[in-house]
Amino acid sequence: MKKLIPIVIATILILLAACNNKQNDHSAAENTDLRMPFEANVSPFFLNNFDEAFRDSLLTEIITYVYKAPKGVMQKDRFDPVHWNYFYDERINFTMLDYFIDESGKHYFLLLRPVKSPKKEKRAVGGSFLLDDTKQIKAFVEIFNTPKLIEEEAVVKGMEVFKQIKSNNGALGNYYLKKEFVEFPDERCIYDTSKYEWIYPRELEDKSNL
Repeated sequence: MKKLIPIVIATILILLAACNNKQNDHSAAENTDLRMPFEANVSPFFLNNFDEAFRDSLLTEIITYVYKAPKGVMQKDRFDPVHWNYFYDERINFTMLDYFIDESGKHYFLLLRPVKSPKKEKRAVGGSFLLDDTKQIKAFVEIFNTPKLIEEEAVVKGMEVFKQIKSNNGALGNYYLKKEFVEFPDERCIYDTSKYEWIYPRELEDKSNL
């Protein structure tokens, strides 16, 4: 009987340890399930260097350049002042991830924007512009678009490319044609600074010759 007691105690200890491990695993799973969803941060530079009214106005104007026109409106007509409220209301769906102004006065931005996607993916868009004497945008250019990605990945990859832009006068450098980071531009697609849209000039030229 005395020989059985240590065996019984050892068995009980093993069972208790197993139960404790299961509880820990369950707690870990619960902690994973309760993890806060990713939320992109707004650029401190953008927040600290412009007042709220100007931020709202500037963001709305940038959105007008990079986003789709209201339903039933041709893309070329999206700059009509009548559509201002549409783009103003869309601000809640965009995040200004990074922003800086170089020594020449050129503004550079990195914007997280929504895209049509069943997975609720997003893109990071990097670009530049100047401000005229009335603080209106001129010489606007989209420098790059990331692929459609889950939000956190779009932010991380967009920030990496934007870091290159900030230190190289707006040049993409080795990120050009690096498809996992940059979808536009590529060898076929360029940014049309007259239409403020991405276009495929070779394909358009081929169609005109048909």
